[in-house]
Amino acid sequence: MPPQELPCFSDITAARPDGGLFPQDNYLKSILETIADGVVVTDAHGLIRMVNPAVEKILGYAEEEIAGRSVGMLLPEHILSGREKDAGKLRETQARHKSGRTVPVEISVTEMRNGDIHAHIGIIRDITARKKAEEERQRHLKELEASNRELDDFAHIVSHDLRDPLRGLQSFARLLMDDPEHPLSAEQREKVETIFHTAQRMEGLLDALLYYSRLGKTALCVGETDLNIIVRNVIDMHAIRIKETGAVIEVPQHLPAIVCDQVRMTEVFHNLICNALRYSDAKGNRIEIGVAAGHPRAAGEPAFYVRDHGIGIPEKQLDNIFKIFKRLHPREAYGGGTGSGLAIARKIILQHGGQIWAESGGEGMGAVFYFTVPQKRGDRAAA
Repeated sequence: MPPQELPCFSDITAARPDGGLFPQDNYLKSILETIADGVVVTDAHGLIRMVNPAVEKILGYAEEEIAGRSVGMLLPEHILSGREKDAGKLRETQARHKSGRTVPVEISVTEMRNGDIHAHIGIIRDITARKKAEEERQRHLKELEASNRELDDFAHIVSHDLRDPLRGLQSFARLLMDDPEHPLSAEQREKVETIFHTAQRMEGLLDALLYYSRLGKTALCVGETDLNIIVRNVIDMHAIRIKETGAVIEVPQHLPAIVCDQVRMTEVFHNLICNALRYSDAKGNRIEIGVAAGHPRAAGEPAFYVRDHGIGIPEKQLDNIFKIFKRLHPREAYGGGTGSGLAIARKIILQHGGQIWAESGGEGMGAVFYFTVPQKRGDRAAA
């Protein structure tokens, strides 16, 4: 017995002798009319038996123009081959528009057998906009990569080409200050010291610039890391500074072990703790290091934090402080520094796939720095 003929989409309207619709047919027709994706139904011979209105929007053909014709006029024929292993699998291909142009589409095919009826149902989605967005994204990525390479080359050239002259300035200034045969007056010594310290500071800025440009070029060396050990080691590194300032550092809860790059994470805590120690007007600054659950900006991840009771940060500057060489105070205020520590911490956290941000009640109200380090499923097992 030959396969039963399949009705066309328009045939559904003639399902009853009076030209009306049975309730289930009306429901089916409404569904097919409102689906944004194209629906193509072919028989066992690969001939088009039904398409919904969306096909005309996507490929330009009305049903009456293609009913009974080979599906090959729309799609590569092997796409609707009905191979069971491919059933329901999404595939990308090029469909043929009525105008002759090709349309990038995503299609899934399902085989249907119901008694004498044997058909293949293809669901077609126009992905033109997505493809254009992907192409635009790739173009921007290439431009960004080229820009980053230029920036890296610039940082490398500047840091190397200027370092030797700066060291020469420092050496010459030191010779002038230490020359016993030609002692400097107080005024002269002050000017030469200014030259020496300016060259020294410039060298520090170049070192920070070169280090910052290198971050992200090498892969992270990740493994399960006990943050309690990292924090203790960083606190020990700052023991003299802590004693001088009378600061009190508290870790009120046990910190979890996470998968991260131990060396890089040590840098993050070093920069955040150093920042907390530096920006305080009074002795006895209390610094708290911990982890908070449920922070609205943490996207379900634990948010690690370093909180201080120092000078605080104006709200409008909360994002600017993470920019390289950005300082909110005069160059020599609060112990000087290059203004690169927070930018380096941010770059490390971003390399880990996390985020870092600051919160403050304003000037004189202290500040808290939060950061996240997303833990992918299986990270602990891999570590």
